Amino acid sequence: MKFLVLVLFFTVYQNCYSQNSSNYITVDNANVNFNLNTISALENQQQNSNAITVTVKSGPGANTGYLVYVRVANSTNTSGTPIPVTMLAMQLNNQNANSNAVAITSKITLTQTDQQLVSSQRRSNSSGDQFVYNLLFGPLGYNYGAGTYTFSILYTMTNQ
Repeated sequence: MKFLVLVLFFTVYQNCYSQNSSNYITVDNANVNFNLNTISALENQQQNSNAITVTVKSGPGANTGYLVYVRVANSTNTSGTPIPVTMLAMQLNNQNANSNAVAITSKITLTQTDQQLVSSQRRSNSSGDQFVYNLLFGPLGYNYGAGTYTFSILYTMTNQ
């Protein structure tokens, strides 16, 4: 009996945009990889703990709080068969919020449509609010060819 092991590399790039020096969002750990090179990795959901850190500063000049959204902005592959973006998910691991920020704690399956991650009715203090997420992928199964698959994740912040 022969087993076919696919080697797949997933890189997630996060785009970071700033509004101004008092109101901005930053994303750390911008490149996250999943190497699916075992049968177990193909058949089970993979988790990259503490993969993404989102920091939001909503300070002087912000009338009220803020909202943070996430979506998959783009995906590419070298195999010719795209993987659905819904294979990616995020889940809050921990937060250090100095405002009254409310982060979604359940697993968020990513799509190409904006999904709310956090809302806050007040401004953050001078250090900002920090949210740390686990990134989840799969299970992929055996329907996709070996190759490199890249997903770009876009985070946006708006003032309320």
